[in-house]
Amino acid sequence: MSQETLPIPSATLMLVHGSQDDFEVLMVERNVEIEFAGGAFVFPGGKIAEADKELAQNGEVISAKIAAIRETFEETGILLAINSLGEPIFENHKADMELRLEIEKNPARFTDFLAEQNYTLLTENLTTYAIWVTPKQYKRRFATWFFIAQVPQKFEPIIDGKEAVSAQWLRPQQALDDNKNGNKIMMFPTICNLKMLDKYRDFVQIKIAAGSRETPIIDPIPQFIDGKWEIEIDPKYGYEIE
Repeated sequence: MSQETLPIPSATLMLVHGSQDDFEVLMVERNVEIEFAGGAFVFPGGKIAEADKELAQNGEVISAKIAAIRETFEETGILLAINSLGEPIFENHKADMELRLEIEKNPARFTDFLAEQNYTLLTENLTTYAIWVTPKQYKRRFATWFFIAQVPQKFEPIIDGKEAVSAQWLRPQQALDDNKNGNKIMMFPTICNLKMLDKYRDFVQIKIAAGSRETPIIDPIPQFIDGKWEIEIDPKYGYEIE
């Protein structure tokens, strides 16, 4: 019997702006050369690094939030932080590719950068929606925190060109249509969360829905039924599966 692979702790951020018909989420296209989900359109994110844990003083949720903010900065240049005067600096370092690549290679550089600039991360702006665990059948598994945060306007991303090869703000239904038409590759959790975003199309309503239940740990079990793979998820988690 083969030993079950333990999931790697990771985090992703659904960064949104607007509401209703103007409601959009930031998505990135992963480099095809990346081993996991290469070529897929996803929300910015990645593994929780030891440096994230140290910065959070080992708080599990805070560590995941720091990782989500760090990865979003690495991939898109958008940084959820404020300066010593309490002013947002969302785009201040967007074009500093040297810094972003340094952080990508060594996440501890992010901690140093924040201290040098006297910046404070806006971790309190991130709302936890769910934790998704890769099914046990897979050799490469992740336990991914899905956070959502709102920004006041559509900040234009600048991609890192390594992990992400493109980035764009999309209406959730537009992204879903692109996936259905074969124009964008997406993983099952991404599709489910896009459907959730399209259901509410309002950050406040999503935040209320997330706060109305304990953060679910979703560990789906794929089943091969009538010649195709199907996954069932309890509706109490806030996801609607067709």
